[in-house]
Amino acid sequence: MNHAAFWRRLERRKPEAAMALGLVRVEHALNASGRPDVRYPSIIVAGTNGKGSTCRFVAEALRLSGYRAGLFASPHVYAPNERIVIDGVAVSEDDLVATLSRLEQRMSELTWFELFYLAAAEMFAEASVDIAVFEVGLGGRLDATNATANVIATAITTIGLDHTHILGDSLEAIAAEKAGIMRPGIPVVTGVLPAAAAAVVERRAIELGAPWVVVEDEADVPELPRWLRRNLALARRIALEVAPDIDVPDIRLASQRPPGRWQVLARRPWRIIDGGHNPDGVRAAVAAWQEICDCTGTLYLAVPATKNLAGIAAALDDWRGDLVAVERGDGWWSAAELRQCCGLPSRLATLQDARDEFLTGRDHALWLGSLRGLDVFAEAVRR
Repeated sequence: MNHAAFWRRLERRKPEAAMALGLVRVEHALNASGRPDVRYPSIIVAGTNGKGSTCRFVAEALRLSGYRAGLFASPHVYAPNERIVIDGVAVSEDDLVATLSRLEQRMSELTWFELFYLAAAEMFAEASVDIAVFEVGLGGRLDATNATANVIATAITTIGLDHTHILGDSLEAIAAEKAGIMRPGIPVVTGVLPAAAAAVVERRAIELGAPWVVVEDEADVPELPRWLRRNLALARRIALEVAPDIDVPDIRLASQRPPGRWQVLARRPWRIIDGGHNPDGVRAAVAAWQEICDCTGTLYLAVPATKNLAGIAAALDDWRGDLVAVERGDGWWSAAELRQCCGLPSRLATLQDARDEFLTGRDHALWLGSLRGLDVFAEAVRR
């Protein structure tokens, strides 16, 4: 069934939903739906970078150990039903559209993100999942996922400067927002955090009597970038907090990462797409290229206008190769601005030309700047 018209209509809710943070609407909606979220235990994961892959690894560790796991993740890269996964399989588009349509008619006040969250909460209950993993959309304290009841573990992957116009312009302010997902007496598992952010999390853990576990090691999977090795180790520790019987080899989990995160389309030559969209994420991707690919290449860069372009440009200092500045139109930094700010040997290209060249050129190539917009590679990924 073709649902293109439904998705176009739902997309129109995004502007009003974009930054409408708060729990009142979603709490009301959960109550009206009979609190589906109390019918299974849940894990909530926040973080500036790495929460998408960490959530996927947690859900897969649980699934491969015999648990029926639900996963709510965002954003989607190629198709909306990627956001809701049950027992390792994305829900069908037909079922998702039917659920969203029903909820939209009953609860017109909900934002775009809140509709998806509530759909996940209901679909997990209907599927009788053993446990659900919820990826925070933005921040934590006021994110819709934080309305979830029956939380048995929380986690914070990393804390850095992103979405500063909403979450605050300091590590302390952002850490306070992310620490808002923590619960009294419930364990919180984190990666290694900057000192200023760690101090905030520590204070909150003491206030709540919440055991705090810091994961410092990396999984032993050399073909993964360092940040994914860290996320995998973090995910294993999160899963062990709620299911001590988990025993899945890291190498098996490593193949389960979500789309758009160091996604290798080809190796000869290298063609890799990655959703790194802030200075820390871009710096990590460049380091991964040097570690794994160890060659010069062409960097294709397309960055939303809301992102810190100066910080991203600084994160490219160690890039060895040329830059193709991609023109994407309204809502994105222009190709000319990208070229001027980054200061690398560069040229400009339209989105279509850049995509075609990236997929068919002879040079090693890395595409960076945002998870949003990677759907231009959907057909290539399916092949």
